[in-house]
Amino acid sequence: MKVDNEYLEFLTDAIAGIDLTQGEKRTLEWVAGWEKSTVKNIASIIIKAKAAAQ
Repeated sequence: MKVDNEYLEFLTDAIAGIDLTQGEKRTLEWVAGWEKSTVKNIASIIIKAKAAAQ
């Protein structure tokens, strides 16, 4: 599956400030190859979880 850089940017923005392992980074790259609506939903969940944790 090809990584879509725009989708990867959505995810990267969502995880800003979070340290990831190399394996976790590879997983984000894999997810960035999914359908745009799915990637945006996952990014949104991450953002909401970060906000709730604060």
